Amino acid sequence: MFHGDRRLQVIRAIVSSVLFLGFMGCAYGAEGPQPPTDLRCEYLSNPIGIDVREPRFSWVLHHTARAQAQTAYQVLVSSRPEGVDRDTGDVWDSGRVASSESIQVVYAGKPLASGKTYYWKVRYWDTAGNASPYSTVAQLEMGLLSRDEWKGQWIGGENLLRKELTLNGKIVRARAYVTALGYYEL
Repeated sequence: MFHGDRRLQVIRAIVSSVLFLGFMGCAYGAEGPQPPTDLRCEYLSNPIGIDVREPRFSWVLHHTARAQAQTAYQVLVSSRPEGVDRDTGDVWDSGRVASSESIQVVYAGKPLASGKTYYWKVRYWDTAGNASPYSTVAQLEMGLLSRDEWKGQWIGGENLLRKELTLNGKIVRARAYVTALGYYEL
């Protein structure tokens, strides 16, 4: 009886695996190169406060066939999400770059501005020359790049550093950059 139960468990596991792999193939769509995933900039997913002028990009490749590799890539970077949605990069369009690199791909577009958010995506070509669909859109936000931009002032009282403020109107976006080596409450 034990051997029969074990066989049934093995058969169920095989059927589940086949169904899962079939589902994954359907989820990705057609056969061939699939959209890159796990987009990273400076090793971070959707980073905030990037402080290098030429950040590095990376992505993970997916393909439905074995023994496939990236032979080229194209990175699009735009100042607005609508740009990459329309498959254009107003800040950087690398064009088709013949390369197997999918890590530490250095940004080579227009100068990036401090405090600005950029949107990017990537696609690649396989060994047969087939292009993958573009990845989903990722973003990166630049930090302050120039020493002159780092401005601050002490806010103080007797034994307490404190600042209260009132905001009028609807807040669209806000970010506070605070440093005090952990001795602060925000």
